[in-house]
Amino acid sequence: MSERAHKELLELAVEVIRDPRPHRLGGLVSTRVLHVLDAEYGINKNVPWTEGAGELRVWSPSGQGGGILREENRRSLRAGRPFVDFYSRQPTPGPRSARQIESAGAWRNSETRTLIRETFGACDVLALPLPMGTAHTQGWLVYRSGTPFGAADLAYACLAQPLLSAVHRHLNTLGQCQDLHARAVNFGLTPRECTVLHLLSMALTAAAIAHRLGISVRTVHKHLTSLYQKLGTSDRLETVMRAQRLGLLPHDPHAGL
Repeated sequence: MSERAHKELLELAVEVIRDPRPHRLGGLVSTRVLHVLDAEYGINKNVPWTEGAGELRVWSPSGQGGGILREENRRSLRAGRPFVDFYSRQPTPGPRSARQIESAGAWRNSETRTLIRETFGACDVLALPLPMGTAHTQGWLVYRSGTPFGAADLAYACLAQPLLSAVHRHLNTLGQCQDLHARAVNFGLTPRECTVLHLLSMALTAAAIAHRLGISVRTVHKHLTSLYQKLGTSDRLETVMRAQRLGLLPHDPHAGL
C-alpha cells in the first residue's frame, strides 16, 4: 500500500475522533474508502440484511448516490452474493474480491457479475466485511469498472479493516448517545444525572461513583434523589430497571457516554 493511502487512513481516524456527528462520519468513511480504492460505487451495509429487507445506501466518491437502483435489482444486491455464503464459513473474515472467491469461469457467467455490470458499470466487487460476531453481513461492498481489484487493493483493505471496524462501533455509540441524550432531555435529566445513572447501571456504589467522578458521596446522593423524583422511583434497582425500559441507558452498560 502506498504511503499516501496509509496517511489518508491516519487522517481519517483523526477526523472520526474529532467529529461528533455520526450522519457526517458515515459518508466521510464511505467516500474515503471509494477514493483510495479507485472505485465508482459502494454499498455500506450498516445492518444485517435479508433478501427482502434492509436499506440500500449507495455511495460514490463525491457523496451519496441515488436513482441508479432498479427495484428488481434490490433483492439480488441485498443477498450479497457470493460473499454472504463465503463469509459464513470463515472464522476470521478478511477482504476478498468476487474474482478471488469464484473461479474464472463461474465469475464470468455469474448472475452477480451481470447485475453489477448493468447496475454500476462495474467489472469487479470487493467485500470489506466488519467482523461483528454475526454472520458477517455488515461492511462495505465496493464496485469498480476497468481493472479488477489487485494485490495492492487487498493490502489496503486488510490494513483499513480494523480501523473501519472501530469506526463502525464508534458511529453506533455516537448515535446511541445522541438518542439517549434526546430522551434524557424529555425527562429533565441533567448531563451529570445521566452520568450517575449510567454508573448506577454498572452496579457501582455511591462511594465508587463519587470516586469515579471526583465528587463527594453526599453530592452523589443528591443526584440519586433527583433521579428518583424525575423517574418516579424509590431505590437504585427500580431506577435502573425503569431507565432501561424508557431507553435512557445504553444497550451495553460498559459503553462510554
